[in-house]
Amino acid sequence: MGPLGEDEGIPLEELKSKLAAAKSVASNVKVRTRFARLTQDLREENDYSTQFIEAKMSEKLNEAILREMVKQV
Repeated sequence: MGPLGEDEGIPLEELKSKLAAAKSVASNVKVRTRFARLTQDLREENDYSTQFIEAKMSEKLNEAILREMVKQV
């Protein structure tokens, strides 16, 4: 296994930048609210298949996550 990012060949500064962006996204209220709605949809539909989860993630979260990641770079 080794240190984080070593196997992928990610330079330390780039790794720090990506981790800071991920931390920012995870603490963003809009993203967290959308994630809560996603979990609510999964429970209501009672469908935990990979395809359904991927579709709902794309619908509810991807845009918000990408928008926040761009802000951090």
